Amino acid sequence: MGKAERRAGSSQGERVVADAAGGLLLAVSLGTYVSTAYPSIAGGDSGELITAAHLLSVAHPPGYPLYTLLAHASMRIPLPFPASPASKANLLSALLSSLSAFALYHALLTWFRSRCLHCCSPPPRAPTTPSPPPPGGDSCEDGAEGGGGRACGGACTASALLGAGMFALSPRVWHASTHAEVFPLNNLLCATLLLLLSTACSRPSPPAVPTLLGSLVCGLCLSNQHTSLLLLLPSVLLMLLRGAVSSPRRLLLLIVFFFFGLLPYAFLPLASLLHPESSWGGSDCATPWGLVRHVLRSDYGTLQLTNTPTSGGG
Repeated sequence: MGKAERRAGSSQGERVVADAAGGLLLAVSLGTYVSTAYPSIAGGDSGELITAAHLLSVAHPPGYPLYTLLAHASMRIPLPFPASPASKANLLSALLSSLSAFALYHALLTWFRSRCLHCCSPPPRAPTTPSPPPPGGDSCEDGAEGGGGRACGGACTASALLGAGMFALSPRVWHASTHAEVFPLNNLLCATLLLLLSTACSRPSPPAVPTLLGSLVCGLCLSNQHTSLLLLLPSVLLMLLRGAVSSPRRLLLLIVFFFFGLLPYAFLPLASLLHPESSWGGSDCATPWGLVRHVLRSDYGTLQLTNTPTSGGG
């Protein structure tokens, strides 16, 4: 068997192992979350979010329109067992969290593989007179390269699995995965953005598709949870430094994709008009100024991450 064939077989085997590890992580995390999910409404914001999703009304600032629409859709999906709207919303959190762990695993795997290329590829050497291979057809050089590549691939898979597994089973992530909350969706969007970033950064110049999809995900992140800005800002800066905006046309496309991700906010004024009795602030979001105040969380303190005696919550 030639060197190219052995490398192709080794690479295919590594992909199979990596895919199996990702599938195992997805299955274990989903099973863990579902088995520990609340059977009905939990505490905190769970009751309000379930009500807003069920009635298609406006939740507390900034409104969480993307989560509201997604949770409402999940409540309309028939299941093979009896399930209330609350339990379906809880199961949605379990699914979103398991998918976020799966996306984070692939983001880490892509990044580790790109960083390990120098380990798997031997440095160039001065040309020498090759010695004849042994009767079996495999030289010692080929075996060393193949073994090093397999070791590097296995280390990347194990490291990515460990990192994503620690995230999936961390107490805060696990708790948010058992009831209706906006954080599982936020985690999934951020993990997806990390996956797109690692894919783009593994190339000499950022490809168009991951860059445009990343811009779309940035808009979707802001349509759900504003804490995603902590990831969005450095991500945008990184892409700018790597030359993601290579032309005015690319810049225009990035802006279009970003604002397309913000479209769920168009749901808020409509919901405020149709269901003012169950919406936060009544019909305030039906006015431009009321919508801006709601989206910017002016009542809580714009860009404020912690509660203070003057903000009243958040």
